[in-house]
Amino acid sequence: MKNRKILIITLVIALATATVLCLGACSSVSTAPDGSGNNGSSNDGNNAYVPVELKLEYRQVAGGVEIYGVGKESLKTDLVIPATIDTYPVVGIAEKAFQGFSNLISVTFEEGCRVKYIGNCAFDQCSSLENFVVPNTVESLGEYAFGSCPKLEYLFIPSSVQTAARYIVRGCDTEKLDVLCGSSSKPNGWDSYYASNKNYDSGKHFEFWWGIERLEMSEPNLECCVNYDGELILTDYYGLDANVVLPESVAGLPIKHIYKGAFANNANMRSITLPSGLKTLGNEVFYNCAALKSVTIPNGVSSLGNRVFQSCGELVYVTIPNSVDTVGEFLFYSCDKTKLDVYCEIPTKPSGWSSYYASNNTNNSETYFNIWWGTGAVEYSNENYKMGIKNDGTLILTHYLGKESSVTIPREINGRVVSEIGTEGFYECSTVQSVYIPDGGTTIGSYAFYKCISLSTISIPNNVTSIGKRAFANCSALTYVYIPASVVTLGDFVFISCNTNNLHIYCEAESKPSTWSSYYGSNNTNSSGVHFTFHWGA
Repeated sequence: MKNRKILIITLVIALATATVLCLGACSSVSTAPDGSGNNGSSNDGNNAYVPVELKLEYRQVAGGVEIYGVGKESLKTDLVIPATIDTYPVVGIAEKAFQGFSNLISVTFEEGCRVKYIGNCAFDQCSSLENFVVPNTVESLGEYAFGSCPKLEYLFIPSSVQTAARYIVRGCDTEKLDVLCGSSSKPNGWDSYYASNKNYDSGKHFEFWWGIERLEMSEPNLECCVNYDGELILTDYYGLDANVVLPESVAGLPIKHIYKGAFANNANMRSITLPSGLKTLGNEVFYNCAALKSVTIPNGVSSLGNRVFQSCGELVYVTIPNSVDTVGEFLFYSCDKTKLDVYCEIPTKPSGWSSYYASNNTNNSETYFNIWWGTGAVEYSNENYKMGIKNDGTLILTHYLGKESSVTIPREINGRVVSEIGTEGFYECSTVQSVYIPDGGTTIGSYAFYKCISLSTISIPNNVTSIGKRAFANCSALTYVYIPASVVTLGDFVFISCNTNNLHIYCEAESKPSTWSSYYGSNNTNSSGVHFTFHWGA
C-alpha cells in the first residue's frame, strides 16, 4: 500500500450515487438497430437489445447483465459500477471491458452490487488506475484482470474470491503495489502464477497481505490495515523525521503489528519510538535504514521476523524485552559488529529464537554481536562509558569509550551500582595502563581487557566472584594482578599471550579453587601446566 489518501475501505462499498460516470472507449461501440449507439449486445443471439441510459456497454447473461465497455464520449477519471441497469442486476465485468483506458483513476461499486466475476484483462493497461476494491460478491478474477497498471497502489480482494487466474497483477509496479486479501491464505482455486511478474522486472514479487478486513488511513505519514481480529497493522511509513514517534493508535485502533518492510530503506530515521501495544515486527521492517542508531522494543512484543535490522550499518543498540519468544533468522545481518550492542532482558536465548538470529555474513550459528543477556535497557552514562541496566537494577559496563591512561571505574552512576564489566568492555583499549575496579563489582566478563597492550597493573576487589575466559589475554605489558579469594570462577586462558617472564599473579586463595578452569593460566597450550608465576595465599 503506497497511497497516502485518508480513507476507510470496508468490504461492502456503500456509495450513494445515481449517475455513472464513463470513460474513454477501448473498442468500437455496439449500435442498436436504430443506430442510436446507446444499446447493448444481444443476450441470446436473437438481436434483442436493452436500452443503455448511462453509456455503459453491456449484454444480457445468465442472472442479469455483464458490462463489456463504455461509450467513446466517456472521458471521466472515476467510474461507478451500478448495481442494476434498467432493473437488470449487473453480475459481471467482461473480458477486456476497460482494457487500456488511460483516464481511469478509480473504480467503485454501487451499494447492492452483485458482480460475481471480473474477466480476463478487464482492467489491463489502465495506466492511471490507482486503487481498486473488489466487492465481496465477486467469486472469480480472470487472467491479467489488473495487469500492467503501473500506478496501482493497492488492490483489495475479499475472501469471496475463490478463483484467481494467473498473472492477475503481472506488469504492475512491485515496489508500489500491495494486495490485501480477505482470505487468511491463498485459496486452493487460485492459480499458482496468480501474482507472477516474470519477465516484467528484476523478478521481485508483490506484497500480498492475507487475512485483511479493511484499510485504515487517517495519518498522513502512515498506512494501516485491519485484520479479521480487528487488530491494526502498520504497513508503510512515509515520513521524513529523524526521530520517529509512532502514535499509539490510528482511527481509534491501537497499532498491534508492523508488517514486512514498513520502514525499509528509510535514509532519514535515526531513532524510533514504537507503540506500547505492539505485538509483532515482521520481516525486514527496518531493512537498510542506513541512519538508524537505536531501537527499543516495547514489552509485550512476542515475535521478530527475519532480517528485521539487516544492513542497518549505524545501529548502536537494540533492546529486546523478555516477552519476545520468537526471533527469525539473520536479525542483525550485515550490521556493524564493532558498533552494535543488543540488550536482552531474557537471561538466556529462548528455544524459539532461530539459531541464526545474530549471524553476520555467515551460515553458522556463531554470535558475532555483543548480546547482553539479562540486561533490559541501555543507559548512556557519560562520554567515557556505555552502560546497560541489568534486570536486578545494577549496571553493566559494556564499553569503555575514554582515552585516559589511569581508569577508575565509578562505583555507581545515577544511583545504580556498577556490578559488572561486560564482555570486551575494554577491548583493545591501547591507552589504558592501570584500572581500579570499585568494590561494588561482582563480574569481569570474557575478553574484558583483551589486547589492552599498555595495561600493567590491575587490582580486583573482594566482591568479584567471576572472571571470564581470556579476560586479560594479549595484555603484553601486564606485570601485576591481584585476585581475591572471593573469585570462585575463573575461565579458560585468562592470561594467554601475556608475558610469562614479567607477569606475577597474587591470589588470596591458598591454592587453586576447584571451580577454576584447569586452563585458567595456560599460555599457547592445551595442557593444564601453569606457565605464569602464581603466588598463593598472598
